[in-house]
Amino acid sequence: MKRTLLLLIILTLGSCTTIFNKKNHTLSITTNAANAKVKVNDSLYQLPAKVIVKHSKKNLPIELISDSLTKKYTLKPSVNYKFLFGNLLFLDFFPVAYITDLTNQKRFSYQQKVFLDINDSINIIKTNTTKKFEALKHHFTKEYPVKKGEINFTVAFSLLTNYHFELGEQPDINKTGFGGLSLGLEYFYNNKNYFAVNFNASSPFDPFEYFENYERINSVGFGITHNYKIKRFSIGYGLNYTRNYWVKHTEYYTDPEDSANQHYYFEETFKRTNKRLGATLNGYYQFTSYLYLGLNYNQSFLNLGSPNDSHFDHVISMDLVFKFSPNKRKL
Repeated sequence: MKRTLLLLIILTLGSCTTIFNKKNHTLSITTNAANAKVKVNDSLYQLPAKVIVKHSKKNLPIELISDSLTKKYTLKPSVNYKFLFGNLLFLDFFPVAYITDLTNQKRFSYQQKVFLDINDSINIIKTNTTKKFEALKHHFTKEYPVKKGEINFTVAFSLLTNYHFELGEQPDINKTGFGGLSLGLEYFYNNKNYFAVNFNASSPFDPFEYFENYERINSVGFGITHNYKIKRFSIGYGLNYTRNYWVKHTEYYTDPEDSANQHYYFEETFKRTNKRLGATLNGYYQFTSYLYLGLNYNQSFLNLGSPNDSHFDHVISMDLVFKFSPNKRKL
């Protein structure tokens, strides 16, 4: 009943934009032209002026008129913040609120403070929301081209790593943590493909596991991959050699009242080391000219120490990668 009542209120009163946005929109228009007026919707206003216009999704033409010039401008509307974020306040019914606003012109606004600069060749005036969106879009669509022969030194930090080891007589090990470092070298043999070699070491960090009972995993290895650069994405495949070390230490006490036990304190330590050959897959997204974020997956399938005891182990990590090119400017 409560949800039904809330839904009826939304449909009756409208949504956030409908409720909080007024029918009209006030523009504050100024200029650096002397003795100037502005023409908006066939009305003339002495500048500076406060001009009231209706919310609309249509472009609004205005005209600057002074003693020395006449210049036309276009105000482009954009969806306002009340429409974008205000409807989230309706929680369960915010999709209904958005649908309600889609039929309402109040969701659009023009730039509130408009400065008409006679020395500027730009005659399209966009809202701050549009400018921020375009800047964000440019950031995620900007490409960082490379050249044939370019070399990169790479440093990667593991933000999160998952380990899965099959130990045969012991239960499988699944452990997740953070802590790892990788150093590498890349060579572009054309502007879209490159070979990479890297050396890595990782161990899930847990500050509380080194007291009494603990389980530790260390993974060290190197890999060679062939990679493709597609705009700001890069994907690669290759081979890896990995040395995995696992140790589990357990301490426990027996009941002193149990006369059958001659010792009250016990320690058990299990260790396992293997050397494995496997496949590597990776994928990264480029945020800046030197910063990348992505996933690296090492799948081991051949135990070099005992081929008959091979298991499908894996180490998958989320890496933050820094790349530095010593010869980019020389090419």
